Amino acid sequence: MSLNVGVLGHVDSGKTTLTRALAEVASTAAFDKHADSSERRNTVDLGFSSLTVANRRLVLIDCPGHAGLIKAVLAASTVFDMALVVVNALSGIQPQTSEHLLLCSIICPERVIIVLNKIDLVKEEEVSITFLSITLPILKTVYGLIVAGRSSGVPHYDVQRRDSSPGRVSQAKESAVSIRRPS
Repeated sequence: MSLNVGVLGHVDSGKTTLTRALAEVASTAAFDKHADSSERRNTVDLGFSSLTVANRRLVLIDCPGHAGLIKAVLAASTVFDMALVVVNALSGIQPQTSEHLLLCSIICPERVIIVLNKIDLVKEEEVSITFLSITLPILKTVYGLIVAGRSSGVPHYDVQRRDSSPGRVSQAKESAVSIRRPS
């Protein structure tokens, strides 16, 4: 059985780069091959790729982060079993990040992983404060969903530096594999 994983976040959060790094198999249009993508430097179409973890196929659906393309994200969300919401550590929570978190709270509230990306670009002495300034608003939102009975919590993995990343990425993958498709 496969799981459909939406990869969401604001423009330039690193969704496509993350998807490319995780993917083992990519469709012909998976990684921004559309002509407008090169001009605009952002995803304008959905991209599909996949990987296998513990004999389970994860289909990654790379969604556009531009506000004008929210209809494509909404259409794709109808098949999400879970979601990765990518947040750029340099920019923090942006408008489309908020929209995508809201969408995930409706579509798959118990099956969301927050990815704090580009943390390696933050000055070493500012990593902790950056992490807190981004995660606290997310955790408040998640807590609100827990209180409302919509979610039991959102796993998050702070992949901070390249040398520590493989273990954390493995933890995130194992977390994803343990998710059961809703009945």
